[in-house]
Amino acid sequence: MLQAAKPIRLLHVVDDLGRGGMQRWLTILVEGLARRGYEQRVCCLNEAVHAEVVADLERADVSVTIIGRPALFALVGFIKLLRAIKSWQPDIVQTILPFSDMLGRPLARLAGAKVIVSSLQSRNAHLPRWQFPLIRLSAWLADKVIAVGRQVIPFAVEHEGVLPERAIYIANSIPVDKRDRKTAARAWRLQLDIPDTTKVIGMVGRLSPKKAHCDLLAAYARIATAHPDTVLALIGDGPLRRRLEKQVAQLQLSERVIFLGDRNDVSDLLAGMDLFVHPTLSEGMPHAVMEAMAAGLPVIASGVDGVLDLIVDGEHGWLVLPSAPEELAQKMDFALHNPERGARLGVAAARRIATEFTPEKMIAAYDAVYRELVEKSQVTKP
Repeated sequence: MLQAAKPIRLLHVVDDLGRGGMQRWLTILVEGLARRGYEQRVCCLNEAVHAEVVADLERADVSVTIIGRPALFALVGFIKLLRAIKSWQPDIVQTILPFSDMLGRPLARLAGAKVIVSSLQSRNAHLPRWQFPLIRLSAWLADKVIAVGRQVIPFAVEHEGVLPERAIYIANSIPVDKRDRKTAARAWRLQLDIPDTTKVIGMVGRLSPKKAHCDLLAAYARIATAHPDTVLALIGDGPLRRRLEKQVAQLQLSERVIFLGDRNDVSDLLAGMDLFVHPTLSEGMPHAVMEAMAAGLPVIASGVDGVLDLIVDGEHGWLVLPSAPEELAQKMDFALHNPERGARLGVAAARRIATEFTPEKMIAAYDAVYRELVEKSQVTKP
């Protein structure tokens, strides 16, 4: 009598579980793999945790262990992670984000893990230079490195020691929400006293240097006078909020720029926008841009990294150079003067997300990679 195949055990080791694009990707991945019979656990190295993210993971029957930086600094966290791997004996340990790569890969191998996978969520150009030698030391331990953007791989090979033959690209995905958001969109605009005739330019992203909100504010200042019927809505929070608020005041745009903070109703907010802008300096494959495209919004984004996998310039949106506020302003001005053109791009963008970047395709791709690695490890098992 044939024995039923055992479910694959997958341990995700992640830097943090705050609310953001990586965490959204992890939730989609975990949910999809759970439907395919995987047993999964998550170890979070940082105490930066959002309750909703943990709840989403636990709904997929995934246990979440929070180690925290104090425990790591006291070395207790190292032992806790080592024991977690040894006691559960996962078939695969997957490290996510740079610190997890540095720490998780060697500890996984020390604990006897047969398969180690690393997930590259972005081109890590923003990291301090001293971190790269540490990342390189353990790069060879990864049996496979999965990048969410094609442009992420060359950087990782050159600067992070990733072996080219072990690196592959699997696109991110988002579930398409087909519910009518018009009522919710009207409600939040009404709450903020934004008239129907006012056009809302929006951005979603953590208020951090690499998202380049300062460039967006500089660009908006260039066109604000020519477009008095516009406001700029910034969704997200982070360490640069006070600096950005000060920049807004200096630009005399306090009545035109709205800081909406961290929100859990982004889909409703997107439905009430007219133009989406994402002037990031580096990315993996940004969920914020994918969500805006899925909502049918015209998108202007920096032509970097995973954005290049999402948008063909002039077909699904407009691409601009990063750190180029003047060019960004020109493209925003063009989009506001040509709403029909933007609407056509929005339709094409929504169609692309709904057909090419689906959770089903993403989950199937990861599942195929994981199963191949596990099968190879069983063949070579002593």
